[in-house]
Amino acid sequence: MTDQGVRVRCAGLLVRDGHVLMESLVGVERWCPIGGGLQPGETVPEAIVREFREEVGWEVSVGEMAVVTDDLFRSSQGTMEHAIAFFAWVDGGPEDGSIPASPPGEEHQELAWIPLSGLGNVTLLPHHLSDDIPAALQSGRIVFRSERRVPLV
Repeated sequence: MTDQGVRVRCAGLLVRDGHVLMESLVGVERWCPIGGGLQPGETVPEAIVREFREEVGWEVSVGEMAVVTDDLFRSSQGTMEHAIAFFAWVDGGPEDGSIPASPPGEEHQELAWIPLSGLGNVTLLPHHLSDDIPAALQSGRIVFRSERRVPLV
C-alpha cells in the first residue's frame, strides 16, 4: 500500500428549489458538488469561487461552511488515499438556474440539479454526502464526518 499524501478538496453547495447543483464525468454517474483541489496560497473560499468560475462560468459568493469530511480509503489501484474536503454554502449563478450543456473548458463533465430528496438514489462522492447535506441544512450547523475504510498498519 503506497501513501499518496493528503488531498484537500473545496466545493460549493448551491441549493435552489430543493435541488443541489452537482457535477459528474460524462457517462460515469458519480456526482459531487462543484469543486476541486486547493492550490498553494489559496483559501478555501477562494478555491470554491475559482472552481465555479472555471467549471461553470459563474460568479458565486461563499457563505458558511456546511460539511467537512476526512476520508481514508483504498483506491481502485490499491493505493491508500486520504482526502479532506470542505463543502460550503454558495450563492450565485443565473436567476433561472440554467446550467450550460457543456461546462466551459470542461467538456468531459456534465452538470445537473439533483433533488435533495433523491440524494440517496444517486452515487455521490463521498457517498455519505447523501446524509451530510440534508443534516447540515436541517441543523444549520457544520457536519463533520471522518471515515477510515482501510485498516491501521
